[in-house]
Amino acid sequence: MNRRIAALLLIFSASFAIQAQQTSQSQTAEPRARVLRQDQEPLTYEFEHLDTERAYAVTRLAQELLGVIGQFQPEFHLAIFRNIKADVQPDWKEKTVAFLKKYDVAPATPPQVHYTAYLIRASRKAGSSGDGALPKDVQEAVNEMKRSLPYVRYDLATVVTNVSEGGAESSDALPSAGRPEEAGVGVYYNIQYGRVSVSQDRKAISIRPFHFWTRGPSGNKDDVMASISSDVTIHEGQKLVLGKLRLNGDDDLFIILTAKVE
Repeated sequence: MNRRIAALLLIFSASFAIQAQQTSQSQTAEPRARVLRQDQEPLTYEFEHLDTERAYAVTRLAQELLGVIGQFQPEFHLAIFRNIKADVQPDWKEKTVAFLKKYDVAPATPPQVHYTAYLIRASRKAGSSGDGALPKDVQEAVNEMKRSLPYVRYDLATVVTNVSEGGAESSDALPSAGRPEEAGVGVYYNIQYGRVSVSQDRKAISIRPFHFWTRGPSGNKDDVMASISSDVTIHEGQKLVLGKLRLNGDDDLFIILTAKVE
């Protein structure tokens, strides 16, 4: 009788131990299952710098390259990502955020372009004192003009400067350059820089197009005397000579154009 009771107690104890072990194993497995579920929760990312079109494109790119499921919500300017294989790549959220931040950056500040246009009056009639005062910056360019053009005198009419992130425009009366015989003669000039692009190394500036024209004494925009219109590219340190525009029987007007980026 005692042996039967002892056997039953032994079986009961073994059964209880097995149940306790199974309970313990399920409790230790539960935290791991919870971690995996958290990794599979969606990731939300709000774009700070990109516009709607680029944010949508970056969302699609992340989906294709990272193996995640992405959906862009334009109403809130954010993207929602999911990964059904979080147990395979548990760090997918960190990788996705790093990828998005690589593209979600503030746009570069547009370069400031400094334009300088020297308006040079070239005359076939010599003055009593030879050439008028010319800036050192354009003296070399004028010397080249002397070797190839049939003028005997060069004067600086005016210097026109503009600073802009893109196109620019100037308009004013053309000074007489200190020549008394031209006092009161009204000629107006217009300078217009069209669409401007700067090379990647910031050493070349393309202007498409560059416009320059002169108007008569009325100053009316339709009273055009002469004009130049051309696409130009100016390299760093270059003095680009453009012209000529007829002023009167003896004089013509040339433009020496320079530009630099800051």
